Amino acid sequence: MKRHVIKSISDVVLPLAVYLLSYRLIFLAVNCIYPALPPAFSMGISAAGTLFILFPFYKDTRQRFSQGRFMPSINNKLLIIMIIIIVSLSCIALNFFMSGFIDSDRAYKAASVSLNSGNIIVRIISEGMIIPALEETVFRGIIMRRIFINNGKAAALLVPALLFGAVHMNMIQFIYASLSGILIGLTMMITGRLYAVYFEHVIINMTVLLFGMI
Repeated sequence: MKRHVIKSISDVVLPLAVYLLSYRLIFLAVNCIYPALPPAFSMGISAAGTLFILFPFYKDTRQRFSQGRFMPSINNKLLIIMIIIIVSLSCIALNFFMSGFIDSDRAYKAASVSLNSGNIIVRIISEGMIIPALEETVFRGIIMRRIFINNGKAAALLVPALLFGAVHMNMIQFIYASLSGILIGLTMMITGRLYAVYFEHVIINMTVLLFGMI
């Protein structure tokens, strides 16, 4: 029992720690080498580098997870597309609702100002495409699957969502990202496909990004 608990914790803590440390170290290194780079560019490079570093964790998780799945995968492409659209719209609506509280959270306001600056093309590639690939690989592709293997469906749905919220480091984004993480996690459980949650994340980030330019 004790070994199982230790295994369950290490299965989550190790990839999460590698993700956080790698991203931060690469970001700092890029800023030291090219201090004039806009934040979005540095974020994109950091996300791409961290994704490469985490690939062994993802590969190992896929091999272990192949022995069991959340539930039988949905093969109807139209149904998968409908799920992606419904979840994406729900998360977008939640994002715009939570953004109404921006003035009540200094950390959220500072993060929003930082993210809403820089070249739009760079931001689309970085925030709209690369970062979603990294975050979904970490939280749904690795952590969610590992928790499911060790602890079952309920923990696999809730824990990654709460961790996803916590890494944003402010209360408003914690609430938004946690709730969104649950909805995105449900997509992962229902469809069994990582590409579905990636597309959801891309749609959400792209919509928020482009509406923020208006």
